[in-house]
Amino acid sequence: MAFYRPVTIKDYGELAKGLMRRRLVLLGVFGAVLAVATTAAFQVPRVYKSSAMILIQPGQTSQPGGAGLMNLDQRLRTLRPLITSRTELEAIINELGLYRDLGSRQPVESLVEHARARVEVEVRGRDLFRVSFVHPLPETAQIVTDRLSRKLTDESVGDDIKRSRDKVDFLRGRGDDLKGVLKTWDAKI
Repeated sequence: MAFYRPVTIKDYGELAKGLMRRRLVLLGVFGAVLAVATTAAFQVPRVYKSSAMILIQPGQTSQPGGAGLMNLDQRLRTLRPLITSRTELEAIINELGLYRDLGSRQPVESLVEHARARVEVEVRGRDLFRVSFVHPLPETAQIVTDRLSRKLTDESVGDDIKRSRDKVDFLRGRGDDLKGVLKTWDAKI
């Protein structure tokens, strides 16, 4: 069956007259679609997404042992499991009572997976991380995002401190070696 395609002005006029004769049907269909869309819009639960941007300075992404700069994607792969680990998320769930309504009916692992699915960690640009959390309560979303971003920065700073200590220990060792060499040469002279 071919579609009706108006060709002349008269054809368009006939089409308009046909639609006007069926205006109550058209208004009824439009009203029904509007009512369903409005009802659906009010039935969807509200959720809030809180995000934190974390600037990573180039010195913070160097690999241990001075092997050069670590790609931010590699860095993300090492840090993401730390903040989405079961112990970290379980502590947040218990402390904040995130899923009290689900808690007695579901095992802890299910609640942790539920929370993990709502955590986003991604690299933005060359030196930024974005940490996000989604929750029905905006304050809770902000608190969890703050905790996760703090954990991320603490881990990053902790890694930097460890690398700095390793470098200082290496330099002290090299300095002690050089002192021994100088004493040997001094004795020969």
